Amino acid sequence: MIHLDSLTLKAFLDENSHIFTNAYIQKVKQPSRKELLLVLRNCGKSFRFYINIDAFYYHIAFLSLEDIEKRQIETPKQALMFCMLLRKYIENSKIIKINQPSHERIVELFFETTNDNFKTERLVLAIELMGKHSNIILYNYDTKIILGSIHNVGKEKSQYREVFGNLPYIYPNKKEKIDICKISFENFFEKISVSQIPIKNFLNENFYDITNDFATKLLSSFEHFKQNCEKDVEKLFFRLLDCVNLKQINPSCDENYKTFSIFGFCNKKFSSVNEMLNDYYQFYILENKFNSLKQKIITSLNKETKKLETNILNVQIELNDTKKTDTYKQHADLLMMNLYRLKDTKNQKEVVLEDFNTNEKIKIKLDETLNTIDNANKYYKKYNKLKKSKEFLSGRLDLLNNKLKKIKEINHYVNIAKNVCDLEQIWETIEDETKSKNTQAQKKNKDKKINIETTEIHGHTIFIGKNEKQNDYILSKLSNGSDFWFHIKDAPSAHIIVKNINKSENLPDDVVFEVAKLLKNISFGEKASKVSIIYTFRKYVNKGTSKGLAFVTYSNEKEIVID
Repeated sequence: MIHLDSLTLKAFLDENSHIFTNAYIQKVKQPSRKELLLVLRNCGKSFRFYINIDAFYYHIAFLSLEDIEKRQIETPKQALMFCMLLRKYIENSKIIKINQPSHERIVELFFETTNDNFKTERLVLAIELMGKHSNIILYNYDTKIILGSIHNVGKEKSQYREVFGNLPYIYPNKKEKIDICKISFENFFEKISVSQIPIKNFLNENFYDITNDFATKLLSSFEHFKQNCEKDVEKLFFRLLDCVNLKQINPSCDENYKTFSIFGFCNKKFSSVNEMLNDYYQFYILENKFNSLKQKIITSLNKETKKLETNILNVQIELNDTKKTDTYKQHADLLMMNLYRLKDTKNQKEVVLEDFNTNEKIKIKLDETLNTIDNANKYYKKYNKLKKSKEFLSGRLDLLNNKLKKIKEINHYVNIAKNVCDLEQIWETIEDETKSKNTQAQKKNKDKKINIETTEIHGHTIFIGKNEKQNDYILSKLSNGSDFWFHIKDAPSAHIIVKNINKSENLPDDVVFEVAKLLKNISFGEKASKVSIIYTFRKYVNKGTSKGLAFVTYSNEKEIVID
C-alpha cells in the first residue's frame, strides 16, 4: 500500500475544481473522529465530498450513495463537536476558491459567509493529508486565527506546531527541496552525476512531488537506464517535467492494490483520478474492517469454545460419579428380597447376599443404627437421587455438545465469509445467542438488509447463503417448495437454492454438477478432496427449532460426489 502524494492530490483538484468552485455546503456530517462528509450543491446536483484523515488511509474523494453504503459510513445521532462548529460557520455558505499550497498535501477550501453581525467574512477549511499528522482545521482568512480543528494538537503532542482554537494558523514545516520545473537540464545532470546514492532515492530526497514509488515506477518504464548516460538522464528529466506538469494523466492501480499511479504505470485503468482514489482506499478500508471484525469473531468463538470444553469435561467427570446408580438399586433390591432371611440388621456393619441373577456374592455396607427396611430405603433414596442427577447431567452434556457443534459451524461460516456484511450477520447471530437485547435493537437487526449472493448456471437462478441469517433468509423468503436445495452431507456448509421456474421434476445433470461444484468450492475450496453433496426439493427441507440457528432436517434426498 502507498499513500496519497502531492501530485495525485493536484491531479484530483484539477479534475474536480469545477465541482468545488461556487458550490454551496448543503450538509455537514462527521461519521467519526477521522472522517468528514460535506454535501456540496452545484449546477443543480449534489456531490458528497468525503475526507478521511486516518494515519493509514488518509485521502479525499467524491462518493456515490453506493460507495457510502459499501464503506458503511453512518452519521451518529449525536453530532461531534467539530461537526457542530462547521455547521455553525460554513453550512449553507459558498466556496469561492480552492487551493493547494505548492508541493503540499493540503487542500484549502475558501468560504464566503455572513457572521452574527451580518458582515461578510472569509473562512478557510484546511485539509491536511499528512499521515499521522493529518488534520482538518477551520480558520479566519483575514486574521489567520483558528476557529477549531478536528484534532487539537498541544505541546504534549508536537513541539513544532500547536493547533487549537484562538491560535494563529501556520503551515506545517516541510523539508526544503528543489522544484524540478525551476532548474535546467544541465544543473539536473550535474547533480545526478555527483550523487552516490541510487537515483530513485536521489530524486525523492532532492525534488518536490517525487515519491520513492513514483520514481521507481518511472525508472522501470525505461528499458536500460544508465545514471551516467546523458541521453538517458535527459529523457528522464523531460519525462519528469511532463509528470510534474500533469501531462498524459492515466489513473491506474495494481490488480492486487499494492500501488496506484496517475500516469498509467499500473495495469488496472480508471476513467478518473477520483474513481482511482475511491476504489484504491475503499479496498484497504474494507479489508481492514473485514480483518478486524473477523479477528473479533474468532477471539469470541475461541473464548466460548474453551469455556464449553471446560464445562463438558466437568460434566463428564460428574457423570462418571453416577456409575454407582445401578449398584445402589441392586443393594436395595437384595435387602428387600432377603427380608424373610435376615434378622434385624441393627448393630451390623455389613451383610453378604447372593445375587440370584448372577449367583455372585454381594457385600452390602449397612448403617448400624437402622433396621433392614430402613437400610434398603436409604439405598433407594441414593439411587433415585443419582438417577435424577444422571438424567440432568446427560441432558446438560447434550446441550453443551450442541453448543460446541454450533460454534464449529459458525467458525466454518467465518472462514467462507467474503465481505464485511457477511461477518456482521455472523456477529449479530453470536450476539443474539449470548446477549439479551432491547426491543429497539432487535427491530433494527430484523429490518437490516440481508445481502444474498446470486449467480446463474445454465439459465437457472442460484441463491447462495453463507451464514445462518442468509441460509434462513433464502429458505424462508426466496424459495418455494418446487425449488431445489443443496448442502454438503454431514458437514457445515453454505446452503444453495436453485430456482425451479418451470417446476421440473428433475434438474439437468450438468446443472446438478455445476451447482455441486460451486458449493464445494465455496465451502472447502477448489483443492479439497472428494465431497458428498446432497440435494432435494425445498418442500422436503424443514427448519429446526434451535433459537437463532438455521438447522434443518431433510428427506427424499439424492447424493452426488464431487472430486
